[in-house]
Amino acid sequence: MPILQRRCQGCHRPGEIAPFALMSIDHAKKYAKRIREAVTTRRMPPWHASPEHGEWANDARLSDAEIATIQSWIDGGMKQGGSAPAARQFTSGWQIGKPDMVLKIPAFKVQAEGTMPYRYVTVDPKLKEDVWVQAIEVRPGARPVVHHILVFTGGAQGEFAGGLNGYFGAMVPGEEPMMLPEGFAKKLKAGEQLTVQLHYNATGEAYSDESSIGLKFARKGTVKKEVHTRAASSMTIGIPPGAADHAETGTFRFAKDSMLLSFQAHMHLRGKAFRYEATYPDGKTEILLDMPDYDFNWQLLYKLKKPKLMPAGTTIKATGRFDNSKNNPANPDPTKWVRFGEQTWEEMMIGYFDYYEGKE
Repeated sequence: MPILQRRCQGCHRPGEIAPFALMSIDHAKKYAKRIREAVTTRRMPPWHASPEHGEWANDARLSDAEIATIQSWIDGGMKQGGSAPAARQFTSGWQIGKPDMVLKIPAFKVQAEGTMPYRYVTVDPKLKEDVWVQAIEVRPGARPVVHHILVFTGGAQGEFAGGLNGYFGAMVPGEEPMMLPEGFAKKLKAGEQLTVQLHYNATGEAYSDESSIGLKFARKGTVKKEVHTRAASSMTIGIPPGAADHAETGTFRFAKDSMLLSFQAHMHLRGKAFRYEATYPDGKTEILLDMPDYDFNWQLLYKLKKPKLMPAGTTIKATGRFDNSKNNPANPDPTKWVRFGEQTWEEMMIGYFDYYEGKE
């Protein structure tokens, strides 16, 4: 079952995110109807970028031919082939490989019920010299209650503004650790401390969480480009009660020539669509990424097949569209105005992107 064994973005081990396993022919037969529905509607593998804009290095979509193959196989009784591929080996430890440095985040007792404000803690790498970080993995200790973890340099409200302007490292629903190719890295300065933002959701059971951060350093002399994660965002969100298609926007302007690498959008339960658009210094506009069906549970990273030049003076506009109507099954309350806020029943509109300065 080589097509069905294609691993979804963010699945670290079998059953960790998906509702059932697909590791044998018996598993597949048991869930034939669900597989057919998920594949033919393109709900799986999760991928929300419109094919009309951009080319992606990590495009997870099944081709029409692959979908037809799965449909034909199900209709034909799901017969087992003569030569099955080797069973997929899933990572049980660090996905980035053995880290060069592991930073423990102070333990925290997560309550069984109620709302918890974001928790901010400081972690000191105690670096004596600058280092280049090529891979960052943020591992939750109590996975059932950890919604996301963001890591910043420069304090909670420094240049990253608590995540509104970007981040140094992150763990978000459905996404894998940051692993940059050779020659690309993020810089962590000597003596610099890390600020960690943790978001917990109560599940009815108390937990003790001790999350951690793994860093892999680039080999000396190999880094050619310093990668930055920034964002176009808005804090002035105001979504009327019952609004089925309400738009909010944020912008970011490049002060220097820069090369875009990837995108990652963030909204909450009312988020329905997201778009990145560039306005170049000559006035021309271009849609960089369009997601007509945003999904809060799969905040994927969309990696460009080739870095894209953003000349100095180019503005990126991020537009998030929200469904605050009763027709949105995830909507906590369609009768209320919705404002900016940290909790999932409130809303955010953040368009993250990775880039490096200079021309290629």
